[in-house]
Amino acid sequence: MTGVVLALGAALGWGIADFLAGSTSRRVSAVVVLAASQGLGFAIVAVAALVAGLKEPAPIDLVYAAGSGLALTLGLGTLYRAMAVGAMALVTPIAATGAVIPIAFGLATGDRPSTLQGVGVAAAIVGVTVASHQRNPADASDGGFARGVGLALIAAVGSGLTATLLAAASSAGVLWVLLVQRATVGAVALLIVVRLGHSMSFSRATVPAIAAIGAMDLAATGLFTLAFTYSELSLVAVVGALYPVVTVLLAYLVLSERLAAYQVAGVLASLAGVAAIAGG
Repeated sequence: MTGVVLALGAALGWGIADFLAGSTSRRVSAVVVLAASQGLGFAIVAVAALVAGLKEPAPIDLVYAAGSGLALTLGLGTLYRAMAVGAMALVTPIAATGAVIPIAFGLATGDRPSTLQGVGVAAAIVGVTVASHQRNPADASDGGFARGVGLALIAAVGSGLTATLLAAASSAGVLWVLLVQRATVGAVALLIVVRLGHSMSFSRATVPAIAAIGAMDLAATGLFTLAFTYSELSLVAVVGALYPVVTVLLAYLVLSERLAAYQVAGVLASLAGVAAIAGG
């Protein structure tokens, strides 16, 4: 039960952070938002590590933590961009279906899903397929899919790999995992910013949002990593994947985002699928 509560806390934090990131990425380059917010997260956890003191971890755990940072760079970078060009209420549930990856890994390592969880996986896949299609050509990409869907699918892969690698690295302790992961994400994102020729400058108005993104995402990832010490991978991963509920609700209340009726049905099916996996 403790692991589920921690994972729910992570979902809340991620949902808020992703909403803020999606909104900010419509004014500032997504990769700049990523580099700045994760750089702040690294600074916070570095101070915490210095104060708390750290025991020497197993080298393999640091490798897993760095790998989770690379996966997180892929997942957050594409998700932020997807939310900048498409509807948050559409792309975030699609990105959350990356929970299928740790489920598959859990199966390969001995986890056995219930019938309800199997139904949940099927519902999530069908929901993504339905929600992704865009009937209005003005709102679609060349492939006939709603804008941001392709990026959201890549984000799903990134988030799924991140969850799997975080579980593998969790024995190193939360601070070590966060320290290595944030250092990796910040460094890679900054290299991309330089490579693309973007400026790291942004207006004062965006500073509070970027700071909140970094802090909320850091706290959520910490809770998520800690949850693995109480519950198995396949359960924690899917509970954490409920974060789109928060993002979708905020997008509806703050941005008045609207989807076509069939897309709403697809989104609901995706969320119901994730909930069934968690509840199974």
